[in-house]
Amino acid sequence: MARWQKLLLVYCVLQLLGALVGLMANPDFSLGADATSVQVFGVDFNGWHAVSGFLVWGPGLIAYRRDELAVPYVWAVIIVLLITSVWTQFSERPAWVFYFPHPTGDTILHVGSAVILALLLLLRQRDRVSVTE
Repeated sequence: MARWQKLLLVYCVLQLLGALVGLMANPDFSLGADATSVQVFGVDFNGWHAVSGFLVWGPGLIAYRRDELAVPYVWAVIIVLLITSVWTQFSERPAWVFYFPHPTGDTILHVGSAVILALLLLLRQRDRVSVTE
């Protein structure tokens, strides 16, 4: 297994642990104006945000094993993270399930995570080039 895939696994586990902590801090699944938020690591969390983290990072526990699954998985997560980071800038209550009164923390998490994933793809490319030389 390639180095980048091992790092992807570690990163997915860390993100899942963060989502679990967020769920424990605020297990609220209220909707709309009733949706609540508790900041965890500077990020607004409620039950919905935690579950979305499980849905985004959970598949990585399977995808990391095979390069042909890991690469499209990482690209899909990068796209999702960047789209949702923009969405939080325009709506305090995206999809009427999240509540982001402090969108800066969420944006930093999403964009930072996308950058880390992009760096993993660069590491993959670098390792592949060095193997073929």
